[in-house]
Amino acid sequence: MMVEEIAAAAESARWNTYTAWAQMQAQRARMLSDIATHAEPAIVAADRVQMDNARQEFTRRRNSGIDVTA
Repeated sequence: MMVEEIAAAAESARWNTYTAWAQMQAQRARMLSDIATHAEPAIVAADRVQMDNARQEFTRRRNSGIDVTA
């Protein structure tokens, strides 16, 4: 009887470990999905701002007579 109880407890512990691991992986996947969903528009907006700033700086230098061909 004792051996069966130990084996059942070990099996239960192993199952709980797998279940906890699967739940953590699912939570991680949801978190990464949320980050990607919310981060992408911010990255695109930052790229646009950076391009606009570079364009304005180029125009400013060109209009100031600075050689911008290099």
